[in-house]
Amino acid sequence: MCRGYHRRQTEGWRRTRLLATVLVNLHRDAKTPALSPEELLPLPGDTLPEAAPDLTPEDVEALWALLDERDAAILT
Repeated sequence: MCRGYHRRQTEGWRRTRLLATVLVNLHRDAKTPALSPEELLPLPGDTLPEAAPDLTPEDVEALWALLDERDAAILT
């Protein structure tokens, strides 16, 4: 129930932000660059997490070995 409420609130703020951005960009000077919704009204969830580093083939093999060990422990 709380998740649904939070999702509706977040979607409402995003919708408000988009409408405000449209209004601001409609009435801006021709020489003024257009704003993005994130620039006009930043929201807490706007920042993207940093990308995970690329895995080396050795890292992938180690992960597969770990998963095989877990599968063996669970299935036996």
